[in-house]
Formats: sequence, structure tokens, C-alpha cells
Amino acid sequence: MRTNDEIINILIKLKEEKGYSLTELAKKVGMAKSALSRYFNKNREFPLNRVNEFAKALGVTAEYILGFEDPGIATIYNQLEQPRQKKVYLFAETRIKDVTRTHYQEFLNYYGKYLAKETVRKINKQVRACIQEAVRDQVIPQDFTYKVELIGSEPKEERMKYLSEKETKALITALDDEQSTSRLMLLLQLAIGMRIGEVAALTYDALNFKSQTIYINHTWNYANQSLTTTKTKENRYIKVEVTILKHLQQWIMKQKKNQLSGLITNPKKLVFAQYNGLPPTNEAINKSLKRACKRAGIKEVTSHSLRHTHVSILLYRGMDLSSIAQRVGHKSATTTANIYAHIIEELQNKSDKLSDNAIKELFS
Repeated sequence: MRTNDEIINILIKLKEEKGYSLTELAKKVGMAKSALSRYFNKNREFPLNRVNEFAKALGVTAEYILGFEDPGIATIYNQLEQPRQKKVYLFAETRIKDVTRTHYQEFLNYYGKYLAKETVRKINKQVRACIQEAVRDQVIPQDFTYKVELIGSEPKEERMKYLSEKETKALITALDDEQSTSRLMLLLQLAIGMRIGEVAALTYDALNFKSQTIYINHTWNYANQSLTTTKTKENRYIKVEVTILKHLQQWIMKQKKNQLSGLITNPKKLVFAQYNGLPPTNEAINKSLKRACKRAGIKEVTSHSLRHTHVSILLYRGMDLSSIAQRVGHKSATTTANIYAHIIEELQNKSDKLSDNAIKELFS
């Protein structure tokens, strides 16, 4: 994580790149100009709980401003209330030569009071990797992460959320009223089962309208705003239904027209680039979905639930596990079976009843 001075320097640099005056930036983040001036002059410590507002105003991620390489860690950090953020920040500011095993254990214990054990494990893993390198390079004499105890709440068992076919049809109708870039991205998740990062990373050359396929070879890294390899490091082709392709063709024509008129920049040739050349954030996509769910009168779900919905519909319609696994980018059919075990069990119970009834009719 960056120091306070580093965060301010990054913000000043971004402000200058955007061409904003101090007054303009203050207005965009909802802060008095005098208060912002004190932060930028480093007379006051930057309010970490306001980082998301600055990130949105400056067209970057909170992860970038804070200096987190792992977007998951930054998400965890942003979920903490300001007093807890302060404690994490103070620990991050401590020189590693001054950290003892007891000191580090106290930090983990504090963290574990409020977060899941898996989250604490993730934090410890990041810290331990750095400290082990420091020991190897003889920067510090001992590894203070050695055999620390990880505490935290156990994860709650949560049933996977997905929509029924009736709810899905209602949502598709409701999405017709959504004017944002997110609309077609959400429809692709429903129709193809792509991960949202894969949708965000789609480029023009990944679409083949002649063969009616989409080539998925990237995912979007929201932390550093770039294309990266897919989650499983494997690429795949997906057959796309004609209706969806027509939506995509119309969208691309509109995008290219906006590029020519200078309304958007798109150096990466992204299908879903906005005015700044970047795809919508997860937050923006889920806000669009939330509005659509409300209009459709259905339960609120996240964009990832649309991927689950796609798979559940295919399972209920009888598609085999291997084909589904290949379509959605799972490493194997076993992965698909493990994730959707509850649906498979439900289908198996229905099959058993059909079998029982058939045999019963034969012997009656």
C-alpha cells in the first residue's frame, strides 16, 4: 500500500492528466475546495474512506490509487470502516524491521474479529511471501509470519443464486429499457455464460459473424486496467445465437460511429469501451442489473448470478456436463459438476422418479 505522500502525489498527477482545476475536482468528489487543498498540500492525511470517489472522478481504480497489486485485497480493505482502515494503514506504515511476531499476531487477531478466516488467510499469504523474500535477502533476520495463528469467522453456507426461466425472460425484457453500456454485457452473460471480466475484455477481432462464434482469449484486469489471460489460462470458441449476434453488430456500428466522431477513445479495440476507452466497472454493471431486476419485479442478483443462470438453464434443458464445461470455461466437467451439484442432484431425483414410474407401469 502507498504511503500518504505517495497517494497524494498520484492524485495530483491524475488531476493534471485530466486537466482538472482544484475547484473542478473538489466538485466531482463532493468536497470543499479548501479541504482538498489541505490534503494536496499534505497538511492533512488523505481520508482513505473517500478513495472510491476520487477513483471514479479520475477514471482509475481505488486499487491503483492505494497501490494494491491484488484487487481482492483492495476490495477487502475498502469494505472496512474508517477506524479499521486506519489500523490497517498504520500497520502498513510500520517498517518491517520493527515488526515482531507478537505485533503481527495482534494485527491478524484484530483483522480476524471482523473478517472471514479465508480473508485473513489471503492477507497473511501476501505478507508472508514478502517477508520470506526479505529474510532471504537478509533485510530482516527472522520471518515474523512463521506459525502465526489465523482466526476469523467461518464462511456462511450460501446457496447459489440463479434465476428461473420465467424470471430470466422478465429480466431480458427489463434490460431493453436500460440505456447503459452494461445492458448488452449483461445479456451476453445470460446468453453465453461468460465471466464478466471476459465480457469486458472482448475485442472486435474476437467476434466472427460469419462462423457465428466468439473467441474468448482474455479477461479484463480491473486492478491495472489491462487485458490478461483467462482464469483457467485456456482460450475457447463459443457458438453464439443469431439474435445476440445482431445485437452485437448494431452495438459495434454505434461504437465505431462514436469513435469517428470523437465521443469515445478506444485504443484497445474493446467492444464495450466507454468514453475513456475502458469498460464499465463491476459496480456500474451491477447497478444497471439492480435497476433492471427492480423493473422486472424479480429478486436482486449480481452479474455473476447470470452466468449461473445460463448454466442452470442448460442443465435443466439436458445439455451434457462436458459441453457446458467447455462453453463456460471450466477446466473439466468435474468442476462443473462440483459447482452445480445441487441442480444435478435435483435432476437426478426427477430421473429416479421417472424410472420408478416406468418400472411400476411395467409390473402393474
